[in-house]
Amino acid sequence: MRRGLSVIAVIGAAWAGAVAAQPGEGQTPVPNGGAWMIASPGQAIECTARVNGPQIDTMLTANNAGKMVLVAGRADWNNPGATAPASLQIDAKKPRKVSGNYVANLYLVLVADDGLLKDLESAHQLTWTFKIGKFQADVTGLGTAFEAVRACKASLPASPPPQG
Repeated sequence: MRRGLSVIAVIGAAWAGAVAAQPGEGQTPVPNGGAWMIASPGQAIECTARVNGPQIDTMLTANNAGKMVLVAGRADWNNPGATAPASLQIDAKKPRKVSGNYVANLYLVLVADDGLLKDLESAHQLTWTFKIGKFQADVTGLGTAFEAVRACKASLPASPPPQG
């Protein structure tokens, strides 16, 4: 699990500048995905989907194993890299405890639980509760956006094997 968290932290560090600096630039709408936008291959944050909100922005991608990485972010955050718990409520369901990594202005959660993934794919609203406050996001179309992320990642050329 430690390695998984470090990979998430690396993703977050790469995203922190690109995502915060120019949201929406180089992104196209996800077909039938509500307000979700996706960065196409070749963009700085390729194969990531994003929806901006008045309280918190929501982003997602898939890791190399195809698992969802769910990201909450605010431009006014500036957090040191750390692992911390949060509460995530999906629509009117019971809030769940999640563990994620703070990286700059982002909070990243690896969605390894299939039940959580299923609930997220049909979600309309997420309510995040952190030590610093509670934030809501309209995420209608999240499941469609994640399928677009998976399709985008599948279109990428295979990574070369590690040198060693």
